[in-house]
Amino acid sequence: MSQHGTTLTELLLAVALMALLTAMALPSFSGLVQKDRLTQTSERLYRDLTHARTQAIQRGQPVALVAHPAGWDHGWTVFVDTNHNRQRETGESLLRDAPALPPGFALSTNAGIGVAIGYRGDGRSERPNGGLQMGTWLLCDGGGTANPGHAVTLVVSATGRARISPSSDHLDGSPC
Repeated sequence: MSQHGTTLTELLLAVALMALLTAMALPSFSGLVQKDRLTQTSERLYRDLTHARTQAIQRGQPVALVAHPAGWDHGWTVFVDTNHNRQRETGESLLRDAPALPPGFALSTNAGIGVAIGYRGDGRSERPNGGLQMGTWLLCDGGGTANPGHAVTLVVSATGRARISPSSDHLDGSPC
């Protein structure tokens, strides 16, 4: 009676081939994971900006989104800012408290944003002195350069509306 099966040599060859294919696929998979982390992180800031603006409109009160004292990389808070000073004080409701960015990520702003953005009760962004506030955030992943696929910008317009911009003048290959 004839038996059919695989030999040890054939089995080892199949395992070696699978290991080779897996090793070839890992670099592209890690790039996909890194891009997903960049997308998730930018969407977290976008959601918090949108939440701050929506809460200001719903409550008819000023709401602020303020960087952690150590910088945007360390997180931010969203709170009702009744006295427009961009500092959370007793009686001002905390709406969200965002944790630090993933290791290797960097988040910076231009002078238009600085360390805080505030929203009036009508949803427009404004400075503590009442002036127009608009600007951008630059979020970079662990790649260290502002290139498409490794960085995104978040833009707040003159009306206070935020948007994510995956390609802009800020993505010019400069260091983050």
